[in-house]
Amino acid sequence: MDIPCLWIFAAFCVLSVYQVNTSLLAPVLKLEEKILDGESTEITCSLPTNETLDVVLQIVAKVNFSECRNDKGPPPVTTCQLDATSQMHGTEVTCEAHFVAKSKTEIIYVHTDPKFTDCPEKVTWVEGHEETLKCKAEGYTPPVVHCYFNKIKVKEGEKFNVSRSMAGRQECKAVNSFDMTSTKVTVTVEYKPKILNLGAVPLPPVPEGENVTLTCEAEGIPPPTYTWEGPSAEIQTSPDNRTITIPGVKQGNYGTYVCRAQNKHGEDTQTLTIYQPGSNRGFKPETLFAKVLLMLIPASLMYCVH
Repeated sequence: MDIPCLWIFAAFCVLSVYQVNTSLLAPVLKLEEKILDGESTEITCSLPTNETLDVVLQIVAKVNFSECRNDKGPPPVTTCQLDATSQMHGTEVTCEAHFVAKSKTEIIYVHTDPKFTDCPEKVTWVEGHEETLKCKAEGYTPPVVHCYFNKIKVKEGEKFNVSRSMAGRQECKAVNSFDMTSTKVTVTVEYKPKILNLGAVPLPPVPEGENVTLTCEAEGIPPPTYTWEGPSAEIQTSPDNRTITIPGVKQGNYGTYVCRAQNKHGEDTQTLTIYQPGSNRGFKPETLFAKVLLMLIPASLMYCVH
C-alpha cells in the first residue's frame, strides 16, 4: 500500500473515532444560583435528547439527599432535594449517565441418551392396592418411561391397581428422540392366604382305633402360618403345622376340624368333619330325594300311557 493511501486510511479512522465520541450525549447538571444555609435546594441531572433511551441518571455527592425522583422522559431527568448546611460549602456534585447495554441470551440444547437416575431394583406391593411406580430418567429430549408388567403397560408416575400377575422380573424402558435404554425391576406382590385344599387320609368315615391325617394347603405371600381347632387336643402336628395326625381315633376325636391360614394381610378357613361308620354325618337328604324321584318317574309314565 502506498504512503499516501496509509495517511488517508489513518485520517479516516481518526475522523470515525471523533464522530463516535462526539455522538455520545453528555448529561447536564443544574444547580440553583443562590443556595442558602438551612434551606432546601433542588439539583437536576438531565440528558438533552428527545429520544427514549435506556439510561440511568444518578447525582453523586458526598452528602445525603432528602429525596430523589427519576423521570425517564424524554428527556430523562433525575431531580434530588438537598437540605443545605454551611458544612456542605465546596462539596462537588456530579451528574452521571449510565447507558444500559443490550444483550441477547440463547440456550444450548445437547441431545443425549436417556439414562435412569432413580429407579428401584426391587419393589413390594399388596394385591388390590393402588400404587405408583417411581422410575426417573434424564436426557434430552426428556425421555418417557414405561414399565411392562407382563401384558400390563404402565407409564412412570401413573396410578394403577396391583394384581398378582405383575409379580416377577419386569422391564422398564426410557425412550427419547435420541435413543432408548432399559432396566429391570423385581416386583413382589403380597396377598392374603387362600386355602387350596383340606383333606384327610383315610377319608371319612374313619373307624375307631385307626390313624387319620389331616392336611391343609394354602397359598399366600408372605407364606401363611397354620392353626387348627377341633374337638380334641390329642393330636400330633407337623413342624410347619400344615398337617395334624390323630393316632388311634377315639370317640372324643370325632367332630369338625377347622384349618386357619393367616398372614399379615388376612386369613382363610376351611372345615372338615371326621365321623365314624354308620353315622349320618355323610347323609345328604337331597341325594335320597333325587333317588326316589328317579324311581317315581318311570312308574308315572307307565300310568299315563295306560
